[in-house]
Amino acid sequence: MRFYLFISFFCFFLFQNIPYASSLDFKICYEDQEQPPYYNGTGIEVPSHNQGVYMEILHKVSSDLGLKLSPVRRPWKRCLKLLEQGRVDGVMGVSFLAERKRIGRYPQKNGALDLNARLAMKSYSIFRMSDHPFIWNGKLSDIKGKLVGVPLGYSIVPRLARTGVKVSEHANTEQLFDMLKHGRVEAVVTLEQVGDFLLEAKSNRFKNIIKLEPIIEQKAYYLMIGHGFFKNNSKISQDIWRLISVYRPEISASYGIKKSR
Repeated sequence: MRFYLFISFFCFFLFQNIPYASSLDFKICYEDQEQPPYYNGTGIEVPSHNQGVYMEILHKVSSDLGLKLSPVRRPWKRCLKLLEQGRVDGVMGVSFLAERKRIGRYPQKNGALDLNARLAMKSYSIFRMSDHPFIWNGKLSDIKGKLVGVPLGYSIVPRLARTGVKVSEHANTEQLFDMLKHGRVEAVVTLEQVGDFLLEAKSNRFKNIIKLEPIIEQKAYYLMIGHGFFKNNSKISQDIWRLISVYRPEISASYGIKKSR
């Protein structure tokens, strides 16, 4: 009898201290337009190497927890739709909007957003042609009534629209910069890091586009987990967010990402 009790207790403690079953698939979606250094490459194919900050963090987290990480890339709004439909378990790089809580869960601590569990902190900036006359003093009223291009589905769109900005949504920042060059929009609002990358990587093509200071706003970006996955795997979900907070600082620093403003 004592022998069987010993075996029972041994098995209990053994399985309490191993990673989650490796058969558990964790399918995540992220945008098919690159945002260096957060994720690299364009298109639905996931790069085999140099995947960027987000994927490096998630690979570490999945390895620690024994999860099978299955990334897919789709247009941004499609990723959110797949999460809503339960066809993926998570979406990387989701900023907070109250209405998004119906499609998934953000990391929380004591009933509030857990900022420490973010994947990144990013800034929105405004870009214009160097010879455009309008002045930017950091207030959205400065661009009220102007036709401004914004990447499709980005969270800043409702705020711009409420201020009276004429928003024109298109697939990605590169396309919007081309529209800006040809006078089809008066300015572009996009993530600062993406705009900076394009101005440096394609300096000849976009040589007359400038970034204005100050930034519009700074936002935290999270791994949003679907309601279905969270319901069935709440402990795993909490561990995923906890480990993101562990690995993010070191990995971000290795990519030269500066601390938040």
